[in-house]
Amino acid sequence: MEAERSLRFVARNEVRAHRTIIDTELRESWNAHAESVMIRGTCYVRHFAGRKGIRNGAVVSNMTAANFSDGAIEGLVVKQLKTWSDHRGWLIELFRHDEMVETYWPVMAYISSTLPGVSRGPHEHVEQSDCFAFIGPGDLCVYCWDNRPQSPTYRNRMKFAAGASMPTLVIIPPGIAHGYKCVSDVPGVVFNAANKLYAGWGKKESVDEIRHERDNPDMFPLD
Repeated sequence: MEAERSLRFVARNEVRAHRTIIDTELRESWNAHAESVMIRGTCYVRHFAGRKGIRNGAVVSNMTAANFSDGAIEGLVVKQLKTWSDHRGWLIELFRHDEMVETYWPVMAYISSTLPGVSRGPHEHVEQSDCFAFIGPGDLCVYCWDNRPQSPTYRNRMKFAAGASMPTLVIIPPGIAHGYKCVSDVPGVVFNAANKLYAGWGKKESVDEIRHERDNPDMFPLD
């Protein structure tokens, strides 16, 4: 029993020492303009320092695209939307609270247009879930990578078409890197209803976004 307690004490001290080394290196490496820094093969992102127990930043990863393989991603919702058409035009129901897990209930929404051949992302959120609706008039290729070490589908990736030819709702939980590219000759319009406010209440908080398109473009390629 005494030997076991001694081993626990040594292990705790080793963990504390490792954290002290990392904290010191982070403080020395960051400057007024740096948003991320690579320490011992791990990328730490400045935006999320001190949030939800994340110590001096959110861990991005040091993996490459080769570490991912095609396969389903747990928690990712991909739902084909039904189009109701008549002589007046068409209607698509995007989401309903009675058909959506409460965790994903939106608190804000925006709409964007992506020009032909243009990509958005890939990026990733630490706390936010996105609820995208791809409804046209163009088509987009959607990419998702499971970047959650605790997930049973960790390192799986998915790629699928969505938009005018197949109106689709996609709910993306935190930790799943994602992006999309307009693959048609006309712009693709995307509606997003997120479950977190961008930059928090009154836009006074840090933005929950890991910008892989800037910091890790080779890890999450939009081919």
